Amino acid sequence: MNDVIGIRSLSKSYGEKTVFSSLSLTIPLGSVTCLMGPSGCGKTTLAFLLAGLIAPDGGEIVGVPEKKAFVFQEDRLAEEFSALSNVRFVLPGRDRGRAKEILARLGLGEELSRPVRAFSGGMKRRVALVRALAYDADVCFLDEPFKGLDGESREQALRCTLEMTAGKTVIFITHDPEEAKALGGRVIDLGALTAGKKE
Repeated sequence: MNDVIGIRSLSKSYGEKTVFSSLSLTIPLGSVTCLMGPSGCGKTTLAFLLAGLIAPDGGEIVGVPEKKAFVFQEDRLAEEFSALSNVRFVLPGRDRGRAKEILARLGLGEELSRPVRAFSGGMKRRVALVRALAYDADVCFLDEPFKGLDGESREQALRCTLEMTAGKTVIFITHDPEEAKALGGRVIDLGALTAGKKE
């Protein structure tokens, strides 16, 4: 049984723009890996490749667990539905109690029945995060999950993420070194890793 995700000679381009050329690395399972680097260095592209949302042009990826959860840079919520309904979609038996419990932990306990289209950006971000954390995934892809959060909301989200992903494989994308430090993960500077490897 693999204990790592293996990335071997991976290449990916969009038209004439090469994102990766011959990228190889390993990501340990059961822990947090933080992808960092400047905008445009391929952090989100790599997460999409690992999650199977897009296909590489060459190379291979092996060992990615089958059950995946994803927090995208966009919230991708069902806007006409309530916060509670958005989270219940991913729970076995549409577990209302479990959904309410996790939403309350992120300060949304009084907003369960409102349609999320009426929420602020930060509130929507928290619902998107709760939905991913609530799903019983083996690997969680978190693409700037705390974007737009500050103060107590950010601290709550960080604590909840740490607790609910303990022992899971987490691929965490951030520009913030403090967030990477808070989650305690191995940091991969993708910009430095890919510099000079693009055609």
